[in-house]
Amino acid sequence: ADSLLDNLGQTLSDAWAEMEQVGRFDANLVDSIVFMHAIAGKGIPSSLRKVVLPSKFADILRTRYNQGRHDRETLSKVVDWGLIILDMSLDSTVKEEIQGIIVQSYVRLGAYEKADELIRSMELSGYRSAPFLKGFRLRREGRLTDSIPVLRQAIHTKKNLRYSVQELATV
Repeated sequence: ADSLLDNLGQTLSDAWAEMEQVGRFDANLVDSIVFMHAIAGKGIPSSLRKVVLPSKFADILRTRYNQGRHDRETLSKVVDWGLIILDMSLDSTVKEEIQGIIVQSYVRLGAYEKADELIRSMELSGYRSAPFLKGFRLRREGRLTDSIPVLRQAIHTKKNLRYSVQELATV
């Protein structure tokens, strides 16, 4: 797997150098390079932070979270990347999505206090996904009775409806 990543990384680097030489910009190549860094578990190259759309970063975070929900190292990297991305100028919808991914990662890592802090911030911002995330957090901690009214509230917001119903059914 490492040699495959090395080969892909070299190919992308060569394409980047060629693109720079001819003065061309290829957004797909930039997205590929950033995704490659995410797969390899490396940080976001600072030169690319300004040229990749925040929604693309959200896609990458979602993909990495979904692939590594049971892997502490991957979840830690999702948190690290997510916190960096939150410092960028973001649309509120993208910001809510990224914060939700970070909260779910914190919860799966057992970092409940950090998850609670971020959920409170989301509630203050009026994000409709906050009740689902709070219910998810309570259920994962084993506080099933406490999670029921919160998950019912999440269902009424109709945000994350499918996941809210699934969490309530699990409880």
